[in-house]
Order: sequence, then C-alpha cells, then structure tokens
Amino acid sequence: MNVKEGYLETAIPLAKNLPAMKSLELNGAVRETDYNTSGSVTTWKYGVVYEPTGWLRFRATHSRDIRAPNTDELFRPRTTAFQTINGILTPTVSGGNTGLTPENADTKTAGFAVTGRGWFEGFRGSLDYYDISLTNAIATLSGQLLATRCVTQHVYCDLVDLNPDNSVAQVRTLFQNLNRLVTKGFDLELGYRHGLGNGKMDYSILATRLEHLATTDITGIVIDRAGVTGNNVSGGGAGLPHWQINSLVTYEGGPLSLTVEGRFIDDGLFDSTLIGPEQSGYNVNLPNSVNTNHVAGAVYVNLGARYKLPSAAERSVELFAGVQNLLDHDPPVAPSNQGSGNLILFDALGRSYRAGIRMEF
Repeated sequence: MNVKEGYLETAIPLAKNLPAMKSLELNGAVRETDYNTSGSVTTWKYGVVYEPTGWLRFRATHSRDIRAPNTDELFRPRTTAFQTINGILTPTVSGGNTGLTPENADTKTAGFAVTGRGWFEGFRGSLDYYDISLTNAIATLSGQLLATRCVTQHVYCDLVDLNPDNSVAQVRTLFQNLNRLVTKGFDLELGYRHGLGNGKMDYSILATRLEHLATTDITGIVIDRAGVTGNNVSGGGAGLPHWQINSLVTYEGGPLSLTVEGRFIDDGLFDSTLIGPEQSGYNVNLPNSVNTNHVAGAVYVNLGARYKLPSAAERSVELFAGVQNLLDHDPPVAPSNQGSGNLILFDALGRSYRAGIRMEF
C-alpha cells in the first residue's frame, strides 16, 4: 500500500489575560491523502479552546475524519468455515475485499476540564461529549443476516449462493462498506493526588456512558448495539455496555508502588435483534423472541506492585508482580450457540498471577 499526503495546521489566539478570559483560541487543520488502493480523500478540523480562569477550560471541535481499509480488510486470504444458517450448518467464506473504500466520519466533541486550586489542590476532572456519524463503515455481516436480507429484501444476494430448493448453499461474509454507524456518549474522568507520609496517593476514575452505537445497512434497517454485551451474532460489529467504569488507587513511596484496580461492566443484552421476557414488548409469538436476552454485569479487582532495586551504572532494575481478577469472577453465562459470552469484555481465565523483572540498559 502506498500513501501520499500533505497538510496544513494553524492556531489563532484571539484573547489572552483579559477579565473572565484568560485565553481564547481557534485552531484548524486540513489534510489531503492519496491511497493507491482506494483513492484520494480530504479531511479537516476546526475547534475552539476557552479558558475563563486558570482552573477551568472549555473545548469543542468539529472534524471530518477518514480511515482507509487496512491490508487485512483488503487482502486477508479467503477461508471456509461453517455457521448455522436457518438451522443448518452451512459453509461460509470469509476474507478481504479489494473493492473497499475509506470510512468517512463527521465528529463533534465538546467538554470541559477543571484543575483544583487551594483546598482542592491535586484534584483534576473532565467531562466530554462525543457524537460520531460514520459512513461507509467497514465491517462484516453474519451469514444468517446476509441470507435473511437476501430472501426477504433481495439485497446482498451477490454474497449468497442458493441450492435449487432455495436453501442456502454458501455465504461469503467478506469485509464490506456498510451504510452508516452512529455513536454518541460521554467520557468522565476524575482524579485526586495527595501526599501520604513519605509517599503519594493517587485516585482516578474513568467512566464511559454509551448512548448509541447504531448501524444502518443498505435496506435502511437500524440496529443499535449500545448496551449489547453478548456475542456478535447479529453481524455488523460487536456491541458495548452502556456503562464501563475503571478506577485506580495507587500508592507510591520511594522505590515501592502499589496499585488496586477496579473494573465495572454494566449488564446488558445478548443480541439487540432479539427480544426476551426482560424487555418491554416481549411476546412469545414474535419470531425473534427468546427465553432470555439478558447478560449479567461484572466487577473485577486487580492488584499490582512494583519495586525499583538499587542498580549500578545508572541502570534501572524493577521487580513487578500482580494478580488479575482477584475475586475469581467467572464470565456471565450468555445464551450463545458457541457456549460462552463476550470474552473480549469479560475475563475468561479467572484468577491469574504474573511476576517478572524489567531492566533498562
């Protein structure tokens, strides 16, 4: 893959050290990129940063972003496996697609950050909102979804081979450009640092609230996977929980550092295209009804320790050890034909230990 690009960036200060306006700045950028595999694209960004005081900063940006298909999505060798389609084990061919075009995103962000002063010295915090609308999203669709869309809406039929009796003979689940993906949400970060004896304590929380993660295919059907924490069985990209929260408490004193990490994953749905008795509008007569569509949440606790040894010749030698999933929390049971839930979000190993040594020369 060959890439050529050129860009311009600028920052324009509009005000500085005025009453209620410590600083006000506009910034912008434009970039032209040419890919030999997928053509030329133009991206841009403009934004504003406003500081009324030294402890408060507001920021907002609007940008046009792109992501060209990578070599795996373009040239992954095609392989054959099997998926259950209409209750029958059916051959599926997966692999790259050299006809892919770049993804295009319209991104809007806005937020603020605070830094503690006086009694709140050591405090830091920020809240940011994001709204991203992605077109030509690169993803794959499941064999079942492709077969269903072909039969019911006569789309994607170039990817589905039928037998003389109209049963599915084979499906090609290749990477392709979907119509649209929209995601919206909030990121919250809080932190506090203070002295303790001869050391320091640091507390931090990073919380993400996902409002929407919706894809639209060429038929106009919208599937929102915000709050989906089960397996990716409906195609078009995996889901994410509505809430994810990571917290850290760290003590640093001399050569010793101790850390406790907590990770929270919200409960959610197994598949947003299904409906279970836990959801409003459930009816056993619906074709997409299931006996449960719920995936439980999880809380994980991890421990870590580091100790720097005195070393000669200014070399850094550090011992480290840790325990992952201290409480040995099993991944939640999910109604999957693969027999497990989402093992990207949830820990499948149980309690595990690690230890080692790091050296710099």
